[in-house]
Amino acid sequence: MKVIRSYMPALRIYSDFILVAIFALMLLLLPNAPAHAASLNLCAPSTANGAVGPRRYTNPNTSTSYTTNGQGCVVAAAADVGWFLSQGFALGSPYGAMESTGNAAAFSMILPVGTFIRDIIFNETSGSSINSLQIGTTSGGVDVLSGGNLPASGLVFTPEVSRLKSVFPSTSPPTTHTLYFSSGTSAWLGLMNVTIVYGYY
Repeated sequence: MKVIRSYMPALRIYSDFILVAIFALMLLLLPNAPAHAASLNLCAPSTANGAVGPRRYTNPNTSTSYTTNGQGCVVAAAADVGWFLSQGFALGSPYGAMESTGNAAAFSMILPVGTFIRDIIFNETSGSSINSLQIGTTSGGVDVLSGGNLPASGLVFTPEVSRLKSVFPSTSPPTTHTLYFSSGTSAWLGLMNVTIVYGYY
């Protein structure tokens, strides 16, 4: 009786090595690429119950440690990409998004390091206009956005040209960047929804 063997496991292993080789070749072909650009956003496989959250991983080959974000993803350096793929990680979206609701008089959001802001979207939800909307990296600061206006119940998109700062360093410390929201209208007590779309560099 002739035995038919399956080569599918071997093909899967070879495909992982081919993916890593292609990524390494792309890095070599990038002209004048900055050192920190050689990274990928990789996400852990979903657990059985669908729960994901912060978890620490250490590549034994490079001794480099990473902590996943709330979506189970890390920004892995080129030297660690192969190991993460061998652990079941897959390529994630190049962009992330965070949304929060707050009062411009006392409101903040946390942005990961090594990121850039692509879009900021404001939605006023209490029927009160906001004058001189400001965003800074310190409380009351204006180094990210200064003088923005949000009409009552308005929906406003702030393009890059209207922002003073969009790129946030990857150096540590800090481990995160806090964005503080404030308003020139000190008596304003309404609420707004803020969505920040960001990417990794």
